Amino acid sequence: LNWPLATLEKIPRYELEAMEKERKARRFSQGDQVMCWDQRGSLLPGEVCEVKESKGGERGAQEVRVRFHCWDRAQDLWVESDSPRISPSKLTKKEGVNRTLRHLMKSHRDAKHNRFSKISSDDYAWPPENVDLQPFLIGKPDDDYSANKMGRKIMDKEMHLRRISQLADVRVGSRIQAPRFSSPRCDSAEGDQKVFEERNYIMSEEIPKLEELGINIMESVLMLWDGETDEVKLTRNLATEGEKVVMRSILESTKTHIHRQDALEKKGLPDVLVTEYENGDERLQALNVAGLYKFKQKFKGARPVFEAEHGKLLQFNKGPERWEIVDGSTLAVVFRMPDTVGFIPPLGEHKFRGHRINCSFGSSSPPRGGGRGNEVKTGNGRNSEKSEDSKSTSPPSSSTNHESSDIETLEQLIGIYSSFCPQEGKVATIIAKLRDMGFLDKQILKAVNTVGCLNLIQMMRCLVNADEEEDGGVHIPIDAGRLPPDLLGPGECRSQ
Repeated sequence: LNWPLATLEKIPRYELEAMEKERKARRFSQGDQVMCWDQRGSLLPGEVCEVKESKGGERGAQEVRVRFHCWDRAQDLWVESDSPRISPSKLTKKEGVNRTLRHLMKSHRDAKHNRFSKISSDDYAWPPENVDLQPFLIGKPDDDYSANKMGRKIMDKEMHLRRISQLADVRVGSRIQAPRFSSPRCDSAEGDQKVFEERNYIMSEEIPKLEELGINIMESVLMLWDGETDEVKLTRNLATEGEKVVMRSILESTKTHIHRQDALEKKGLPDVLVTEYENGDERLQALNVAGLYKFKQKFKGARPVFEAEHGKLLQFNKGPERWEIVDGSTLAVVFRMPDTVGFIPPLGEHKFRGHRINCSFGSSSPPRGGGRGNEVKTGNGRNSEKSEDSKSTSPPSSSTNHESSDIETLEQLIGIYSSFCPQEGKVATIIAKLRDMGFLDKQILKAVNTVGCLNLIQMMRCLVNADEEEDGGVHIPIDAGRLPPDLLGPGECRSQ
């Protein structure tokens, strides 16, 4: 079995024995809700539909037949009750159906090569995680998703529906520029007028196309654009449950955008100080990227763009999925950071083609021990004097100063991510969960730098990969149930 049935943490032997004992003692009954790994390596919710005693099992082990929600009977799976592949679920059946629907809808979109998230400045999750999708199913929740049509339409028209939600707020519509609808009048308009021209284009050209598919939401969209955010009023005149789910998805997406826009305007983002080290190689010319990079109220690849006084940009490239420093005029890549997909540029030291830089939050002093035997260029371009520490040829050993620095940086990142997360307390809960598992703040900080801290399953995968590199791939198997389903993130019901 794949990750995350490999270890997510280094745990003592007595705890492993307790987990094994618990697995052997557990019993399932018909109708129990479970989380189970299917044949394709996806962790999905399901229901126990049949139980029988295992012929070769020990200590009264059972054989359990799992039926995955929204899948037909041909996909049923027999699993030993003491297998780490299955675990009891805290999700209700309704929550399990919704989670599976999101997985199937996203798979349908990916199969049609509609890679909206690769070119968008919007969130990757669609529909929003708190929207009930069961009305998309025809009949009972156990019905096969393959008979569903409305669920597929909302994924096929994902770009259209997302853009409708963005245009509900002029500030959001002006900030998010890709993708958007284009017409001669839209392209020639200036400022906020672009948003109003794009609204007119959608009403005249795109809404009729949605109506041909059975999605009649013109009146509700006009109310939303006029500032109405009451769900009851927006869905009152809609004929079908499918149309109501579509409108709820647009409304929740609108609320999320407004929340983040308000957070940007009230709190803003901290400046990023880039420090460039001298490489000691005369053949390599200085990149001249050192400086204080400030948020310029612009986004690229759903991440903020930072700009320094000398014109270089610190931005996210969705192609290779990494942060880069580029020349502001030519957009040529000057420095490329390691693979990172977080909302904030990765802090700490980075290397690229023999050059080294350090990223930190708006401090004018270079990081402790950053020189490693070389002179350090600070943000103002001057060379700082060599200290006794900087003469060392090896990195400084871990100390209380480094630990407190990691904690301080981590707390700053938690504050930033919390301000952009509509779910209050979710970020703090995720970090607390990782700390309870025994991960150090230094390890968690590295994971936050790499994938952000809005999705527990992505952070765990990042931490597991780091452990594999350190330990040579030797890991301890654990239960699938050790992944809290309420913190997996929007639409995350499969291994990544």
